[in-house]
Amino acid sequence: MNEKFVHEWGDYPMISKRRIAVLLALFIVVLSIVPAVPAQENRTLRVMGWIGLFEQYLPAWEYMVSEFEARNPGVTIDYVATPFEDTLNQATTAILGGNAPDVIQIVSGWSPVLHGLGALAPLDDLLDPAVIEPIPAAMLESATFDDALRGIPWVPGPIVLVYNRTLLTEAGVDPDAPIETWADLQAAIDAVCALPARADGSPVYGLAMRTARNPNSGHWLLPVIWGFGGELINEDGEVVLNSPESAAALQWIQEEVASGCIPNGFNINETRNTFAQGRAAFIFEGPWARGNVLTLSDGAVTVAEDGDVWVSLMPAGPDGNIRQIANNHMLVVTEQSQNKDLAAEFIEFVTNDPQAVTQYFEVSAQLSTANMEVLRSGAFAEDEYTQIFVEALNYSNGVPVKNAQWDAIADALSLALQEVMNGSDPAASLENASRVISDLLLYD
Repeated sequence: MNEKFVHEWGDYPMISKRRIAVLLALFIVVLSIVPAVPAQENRTLRVMGWIGLFEQYLPAWEYMVSEFEARNPGVTIDYVATPFEDTLNQATTAILGGNAPDVIQIVSGWSPVLHGLGALAPLDDLLDPAVIEPIPAAMLESATFDDALRGIPWVPGPIVLVYNRTLLTEAGVDPDAPIETWADLQAAIDAVCALPARADGSPVYGLAMRTARNPNSGHWLLPVIWGFGGELINEDGEVVLNSPESAAALQWIQEEVASGCIPNGFNINETRNTFAQGRAAFIFEGPWARGNVLTLSDGAVTVAEDGDVWVSLMPAGPDGNIRQIANNHMLVVTEQSQNKDLAAEFIEFVTNDPQAVTQYFEVSAQLSTANMEVLRSGAFAEDEYTQIFVEALNYSNGVPVKNAQWDAIADALSLALQEVMNGSDPAASLENASRVISDLLLYD
């Protein structure tokens, strides 16, 4: 070692050490008051659903993705786009395969099935209470399983009566006369059904009803059963489907199909295309009806109170009560998600960010949030079409059986519908369906 260095260092031993001690102390103080900056964590949030498959919805969806990523540096949204008809199957396959996405867009009718798989994470402790409080209690109840909230309604979808004013006028039915009862609806359907085929030979239907073999058709059969005074189950949870009222409902469908007033075997897309082409007087649809009609008709069919197409609440049943399906779209967080907090933040953003919900509303004409304070204000409050659906939320019913076998139960209804349309006795088909449903309820 350099002797000069040792000598010079040794000439000032106390001063040098004291100076070092002071500097070290100052350094420690600085470290204590300056927060550490953690390394940025890169995370991917996988979201499954169908919103991104609709061209008209893309601007809103792209905003949601880009803005959420911008507010959360290091986060990337991996979007798993699935057609509506395939989403439940693909979600189930991913869950059973241990590869579930973090967030799934579903409809409320799928929640009992996914909960039965143990797939839905509780949200009560993940979400800000301010996000939950403005949502109607009935919507929250339908998303609650085992005393825990397991989904947030995103796009409330009360199913109402959408009608073609132009066809009704052509058939001699006053389009401004309210359809208040099922007798009113039946008379209007039959009047339109009597119209001649269109110039290209296409038939005209009274009601473009979902009649394909699909659980969705079984679910959407419920408003007809309710309209005739029937029920699926009673207050004690007993299956009471095989009743004279339910048989009358299916007898009516059988007759309407036989006379060509209701199509036999139509799926979702066929009903929508037929209605948008002006070849059906009525269709059961949700708030997305306006966007579908305008898109599928290339703008040729107008949706307005004095236009070609308008909407109303479902007609009342024999007891005077209006009952319709609450076909809410929901966002759920999966139990397999390793990013539950981030997934909850995404749900809060999508369902409550002012620009996100307004933009989605403007491009889709849907109720883009379940927040009633928002739905009764701003652009939502100014739109008469939207407010009819907001009113309809008061009459909407969730899935009548919160059971993991709900999809199979709805399929049993769909099978009964198929049998009746093809000539079977309604009471016999309902009896068979009742036995199947009763057995399914044993496996909750």
